[in-house]
Amino acid sequence: MIAPDTTCVPFPKQGSGWRSDYEVHGTTAGNLEADRKYQIQVKATNAKKVKGVFDDGKEVEFTKNAEEWEADVHTDPRGGGQLRLFMEEERTGKDVLLLTYNVSFFVTCVLRKYVLAIS
Repeated sequence: MIAPDTTCVPFPKQGSGWRSDYEVHGTTAGNLEADRKYQIQVKATNAKKVKGVFDDGKEVEFTKNAEEWEADVHTDPRGGGQLRLFMEEERTGKDVLLLTYNVSFFVTCVLRKYVLAIS
């Protein structure tokens, strides 16, 4: 499991379903590296179900644990594209976009830190 690096920006892009009382824990950097496992936790009080959907259609179901939804997400070894988190609203049953993560082709944050360290 990769520990979250909150010094890297941007944070995940908020979608139309995101509310100010929601929270994201675990992986909070908006750029995910290719071929890595991440733990993502989302606190969305009125969610009936939460899932992650990659550009290629692969879906990851989140499990409810107390007040948070969580999943271990493995990014594609090829990298590229996005991971979108959707929530099925309890009241309406409609899927709404919560967050969008970018999946990079290479190690963006680590590479940047290495360059800064040697300069």
